[in-house]
Amino acid sequence: MLPAAEVDAIVAVVADPLLVAAGFHGVSRRRWVRSFAPIRHVFEIALLKGRMLVPRWGISLDFVPHVRGKGLAWHRTEKSATPDLVFDPVDFDPEWRARCGIDTLGEEVVVRRAVEQRLPVAIASALPWFDGARDLSSVMELAEWLRTTARPGNRFAFEAYVQQPLAYAFLLARTGRPEAARDELSRWIAANALEPRRDELMQLLVE
Repeated sequence: MLPAAEVDAIVAVVADPLLVAAGFHGVSRRRWVRSFAPIRHVFEIALLKGRMLVPRWGISLDFVPHVRGKGLAWHRTEKSATPDLVFDPVDFDPEWRARCGIDTLGEEVVVRRAVEQRLPVAIASALPWFDGARDLSSVMELAEWLRTTARPGNRFAFEAYVQQPLAYAFLLARTGRPEAARDELSRWIAANALEPRRDELMQLLVE
């Protein structure tokens, strides 16, 4: 079994040139970010159980807070960027293991081959997805698509990612639908037992 640092080095050799050429910066282990503030594109490689790596990508929004402990915090820099809207192949592709899963439990030559074969394909899928999300109206369209499209992977629904309904509420507000935004935020507050934060969140929604 390869040490994690060696796996990361193999991943970086393949991913860095492709993502840097597209304007991304490596900000942490297996994570790259490209900024069109207040919109940030995040490409990352998640580690699942069994040391399986899976590329996924998403949109981080500077104006959407997140809950930290008992208060609210922000992810407004490239280093802190965290997807508020997420495309995870595990949710959308029943054949994700064969198409984009990278098993890191094999010998180095096997891991390297999997990275070289599958990671460029994932990046090639992510870049057009990102190119359709460079302004708020297009990010709103993307959020609507994530809410309504079928998820044949049958893992997580839109609402299972805690940030997604929150981001959707803030996008509704930013794109001229304040009443719908308040309704969506109220549902999110109730679902996450955050009534003590209601006034603060509602105020942020209109700022």
